Amino acid sequence: MKKMIPTQNREKQILYILSILILFIFGFNNYMQEWKLSHPTTNKKTSSSSSTKDPPRERTKKQQYHVEVRHPPEGVGVPLVYEHIVDVVNRPTAPYPPGRDDKKKGKVRRRRRRRRLEEKEEEKKEEKEGEEEDAEVEDADADVDVDADADADADADVNKEEDTDLNDLIKPTTDIDEKEEETEEEEEEAEEEEEEDTSDNTAIPIFWHIERSGGSSITRVLGSCLSLVQASAIPSFYNHPLPTMLSVARISDQKYVTVDLTAPAGIHHAKNTGLLTTFHYLTDLIVTHMPYTIAQDLLDGEHKGRLFVLLRHPIHMALSLFNHLQHLPQHHPQFDGTLKNMQIHDWVLHHPTFPDNILLRTILGYNHDPFPRALTEVDLNTAKYILKTKVIIGLLEQKGPSMERFMNYFMWDDHSPFQNQARVDECMERALHWGWYHKSPPSDYYDHFRQEVMNEESSLFLLMKQKNMFDFELYEYAKYLFWWQGMELELD
Repeated sequence: MKKMIPTQNREKQILYILSILILFIFGFNNYMQEWKLSHPTTNKKTSSSSSTKDPPRERTKKQQYHVEVRHPPEGVGVPLVYEHIVDVVNRPTAPYPPGRDDKKKGKVRRRRRRRRLEEKEEEKKEEKEGEEEDAEVEDADADVDVDADADADADADVNKEEDTDLNDLIKPTTDIDEKEEETEEEEEEAEEEEEEDTSDNTAIPIFWHIERSGGSSITRVLGSCLSLVQASAIPSFYNHPLPTMLSVARISDQKYVTVDLTAPAGIHHAKNTGLLTTFHYLTDLIVTHMPYTIAQDLLDGEHKGRLFVLLRHPIHMALSLFNHLQHLPQHHPQFDGTLKNMQIHDWVLHHPTFPDNILLRTILGYNHDPFPRALTEVDLNTAKYILKTKVIIGLLEQKGPSMERFMNYFMWDDHSPFQNQARVDECMERALHWGWYHKSPPSDYYDHFRQEVMNEESSLFLLMKQKNMFDFELYEYAKYLFWWQGMELELD
């Protein structure tokens, strides 16, 4: 027994040393992975040396997104109501509304007009040739008694002339046929291009305005800086009946169509008064809180739309909403006196104004249910697929680049109403970065609970995340789509 004790101790020491080495290797490996993720420049260098076939832009983009996201599984589709929203990959080739003096369309119209004139001339020519043939037949019948030899000589002369005429006309006729074929092909191509351009460029931009997510600042940029006419809701027409005839009203430095697209009744009124039919070019874009209702009740096969949105982190959006509700005046329709001195914990737990996965419910049309329905993974995957295929994503935390993407995608940057581009840039800088439009004033209590909520380990943060778990995941997926669209659509 005395000799076996040192052997057992030695084995224990070896096992102890091996376990320490294994732990050290695992720890070092994890450290290196975290270090690589925190140093993207190193990843770029290694990727450039390892793969030389990919273009530098694509390599750089792939290195920028490290967060893993859950993609919707195969078989998930877009609800039928969104069939009239154009896919994001089908970019417009001209700004909306379509140019009325489009050279390509004018060229197509001229080609069609010229083609019709040529067809009429050919019909007249055929009629004249038919009349001449009839006259020749009558003359031939009248000359039946003419001498046979003279007839033979005449026939021989006619045959010679016809042969020479045919020989002379073979090449020109072939050339004419080739030119006609080329003209027809060019006309068909131009008509196809016209049809494609019409289907793409007549889809009206639709801004999905989410409350407390920076949407008011975006609409201010579009209306004040770019002078785009909006179909949303005229501020001065709140609680007043809308006119039966559509027109454009100027409120301050912005222009609005006399409709109200913030409620289902207003959307039906806009459709009945012909917002997208009789007055197809009266507005430059639609602004609404209800994209589902717009797609369902306003759009159709002839009048399509393109959806874009500015998203905000669900926690930040909820905090901004709580602060906004506490500072509302008494005459405001959303005023609630019980919120004035309410603690944020009580608001999250008990008050009906706390947002309950509002992003998911809005995009699926569940936000107007009389009784909130239980959400499922199927709803989440459907919403993800809608965002991926039908919505141009912008992020409030990237508000400057997001606005540039909107302008790039819809080609608003190429057709500025101002001759002085510096004025547009100054207007956008003031609207986007000099303070948010409609921003509620902060308070000491707001700053206090804001610091608490920003701590991801706090009970308040975890509570709000639990009550908005679908919106949390949807927002993380939207952040991935923001990166993906910048790469695939080349919007940056």
